[in-house]
Amino acid sequence: MLTLQILNKPKTLQMKCRCNFPNILPGNFQEKNVVPSKEIQEITADKNYDALSKVIVDKIPDEYIIPTGTLDIVENGIHDIKAYENVNVNVGGVTIDDASYLFYRNARINDMNKLLPLIKNCIYCGDMFAYCTLITELDLSSLDMSKVTGINEMFYGCTKLEKLILSSSKTSNVTNMTSAFNACSKLTTLDVSNFDTSKVTVMSALFNNCSGLQELDLSNWNTPKLLYGSNMFSGCTNLTKIDMRNFYFSNMTANYMYSNMFNGVPSDCLIIVKDNTAKKWITSKFTNLTNVKTVDEL
Repeated sequence: MLTLQILNKPKTLQMKCRCNFPNILPGNFQEKNVVPSKEIQEITADKNYDALSKVIVDKIPDEYIIPTGTLDIVENGIHDIKAYENVNVNVGGVTIDDASYLFYRNARINDMNKLLPLIKNCIYCGDMFAYCTLITELDLSSLDMSKVTGINEMFYGCTKLEKLILSSSKTSNVTNMTSAFNACSKLTTLDVSNFDTSKVTVMSALFNNCSGLQELDLSNWNTPKLLYGSNMFSGCTNLTKIDMRNFYFSNMTANYMYSNMFNGVPSDCLIIVKDNTAKKWITSKFTNLTNVKTVDEL
C-alpha cells in the first residue's frame, strides 16, 4: 500500500539589504595629437585625464623626409626639391624669389654646386643650407645675390663645411645676417671681405662657434645701421686677428644688443678698429681684450 503525505509549502525567505553604491560617472578621457618621431614613443594621457580615448598621429614633418628619386626641371618656375636625391636642371635659369630652406637638412643632393648658378632672382636666402651636415665644399661665387635681403642662418649648422667661396657675392641689399655662419666649425678661412654691409642692422651670432677661423678680414664692412651684434664672435676660440676698422658701434646702446660679442675670443687677439672712440667702446665693455688697436696705432 502506498501512503501519501501532504506537506506544507515552504515560505520564500525574504531579506532586505541596505547597500550604498557610489554614482558611476563617465571617465575623463583625452584625445591627443601626436607628432611622429624617429624614435619609439609611449603615448599616455596627460595629468588630470583618466585615459586616452583617441590618438591622432600627424603627418610626417618635411624635415623627416629622406630624399629619393630624381627631379628633372625643364622650365622656369618655383620647384620644391626637398624630397629628391638628384636634381637635373635643363633650363637657362630657375626663377626662385624665395630660396629659404631650399637645401635645408638636405645634404644628399648631387652636384649642388652645378645647380646654384642657375638660380636667378633670389631675394631671400635664410636657412638655405642650414643643417646640411654632409657638405664639405661650396662655391657660390656665381650666385646672384644683388637682390637678396636676408642671409640669416644661411649656413647654420654646416659643421663639415671646409671651403666656402663667397668672394664675389653682392650683398648691398642685405639687412639681416643673424647666425649666417653659426657653427661652421671646420672653416679655417673665410673670404667675406667684399660684402657690402651698409644696410645691415643685425649681425647677432654671425660667426658664433666658428672655432676653426684664425683671421677675419672685415675691413671693408661699413656698418652705420648696425643695431645687434650679440654673440657675433662668440666661441671663435682660435681667432688671432679681426680687422673691423670701418665698424660703427654707437647704435648698440643697450647690453642685450652686444652681449657676449667677443665671448671666447682669445684676449690677445688683434682687433683693429677705426679710432679711439671705437676702441674705448670695445675695451670698456669687454675688459678681457688686451690687444685692441686703432688704425693709427698699427
